[in-house]
Amino acid sequence: MRRTPLVLGAALLLVAANGVVHGIITHRWTRPVDMSALARALERLPQQIGPWKGEWSEIDPLLRRAAEAAGALQGTYVNQETGQVLTTLVLCGRPGPMSVHMPEHCYAGLGYQQQGNATRVTLDGLNGETIEFRKLTMVRQTHEGVPEQILVYHGWNDGQSWSAPALPRLVFANARFLFKVYVTTPPVPVGADFDDPVPEFLPRLCQEIERCIAQIKAPDSSQ
Repeated sequence: MRRTPLVLGAALLLVAANGVVHGIITHRWTRPVDMSALARALERLPQQIGPWKGEWSEIDPLLRRAAEAAGALQGTYVNQETGQVLTTLVLCGRPGPMSVHMPEHCYAGLGYQQQGNATRVTLDGLNGETIEFRKLTMVRQTHEGVPEQILVYHGWNDGQSWSAPALPRLVFANARFLFKVYVTTPPVPVGADFDDPVPEFLPRLCQEIERCIAQIKAPDSSQ
């Protein structure tokens, strides 16, 4: 009988602790991010980034809803000096939806299969920071029977840094928002010589997205 108060007290502490953890993760006691403002900030991403000129294309509304994205931009960037082309997709929204739908699953719907293991690529940002992205090689068979491959880089920014954790949903559970980026190279025959321009382009793109993020964080600077 003496144990009953102790057990009851421990149970109440456990419930309270779970409530505190849930409150922290869901930001119950912090000012929420305006997702509409987040989307508007993303729309200011410039179409000219260094020598790269972008052109947006319309995103399927069904895909956008499936991704639960507050904002989304997709299109191509062409290097005006070299003619190299990259496909980009930038999404922003709540951390839960933004931390799922990995590219190895998304591109499977287009007939691509992951080749080998994903690798982590660390680049120097233009502001002296470190940028970490995940890189995948995806391969599919063409109608001509010649396999082709693409390189897919993807990573997240939670308002603090660029990273590509193995368990993004867990790592970003306490984030207030997330920006997710895909950059993809054009398909080339497997084994063909290929000059990968993504490491040169990514720091430029990340810098511009950071400027978009700064517009969201600015109203909270006095908090």
